[in-house]
Amino acid sequence: MQLDFEASSLIFLLIASPFVGSFLALVIERLPVGKTVFFGRSCCQGCERVLGAVDMVPLVSALFLRWRCRTCRRAFGKRDSLVELLSLGLAIWCVLVLPVPVIFVGFMLGSVLLVLSAIDMEHMYLPDVLVYPLILGGLVFVWWWQPDAFIHHILGAGIGGLSFYLIRWCYTRFRGYEGLGLGDVKFACGIGAWVGWMGLASVILIAAVSGLIFYLTRKNIKGDPMAPREEARLYEEEAIPENEILPFGPFLSFGLWITWLYGPITMG
Repeated sequence: MQLDFEASSLIFLLIASPFVGSFLALVIERLPVGKTVFFGRSCCQGCERVLGAVDMVPLVSALFLRWRCRTCRRAFGKRDSLVELLSLGLAIWCVLVLPVPVIFVGFMLGSVLLVLSAIDMEHMYLPDVLVYPLILGGLVFVWWWQPDAFIHHILGAGIGGLSFYLIRWCYTRFRGYEGLGLGDVKFACGIGAWVGWMGLASVILIAAVSGLIFYLTRKNIKGDPMAPREEARLYEEEAIPENEILPFGPFLSFGLWITWLYGPITMG
């Protein structure tokens, strides 16, 4: 009976994950602009028709309607479908590599990191309403799953936040403008809470390497490593060169995810 319950729980997660992804896409769209997430019906931005259930079946509806409104045929972005697909991929990844009691925790962690990454890429900030629960969630999880390691994760949260704050202070002191936001400092606390002080170096290494690869790839493809965006105007007062604006949250999220799943990088 226990095996049947576990199997049915995993199947439920795989089926429900695209629907969770649909909600995550809503959070990505509404949270940065101050709109309510839990109230208010979704509607077409063209004809303002309220979307019905048939319009919002994850992946299926968008594919069937060719990413257009059923009424006015106005095209809409494919970001929602991408988030739904990534949510399904997270669920599959968790089922394949995590023990049963931790699968749902891993899926929730991955979902939060996905939302943080998307918002940071589009709006260049990490919302406190997501970062603070991430810190608390990491400490609560390790207290439940590995209570003997709890002190290491408390230290990790403190060391992560302090080290990033010092990096931010030094960069601002010597370059004359902020190269690291306070959101990244708070996020570093969350990283330490989830991987402990032992995993911080691995997260930073993975984030730095993946960020460098992204930077060089965009430079080779487009010439300008980061094309000017409307959000970059927020930095005009601080005179940050446009080609140096690179959101670090997605790469930190990737480093955290890999390190939490597979452990810190070891030499030899």
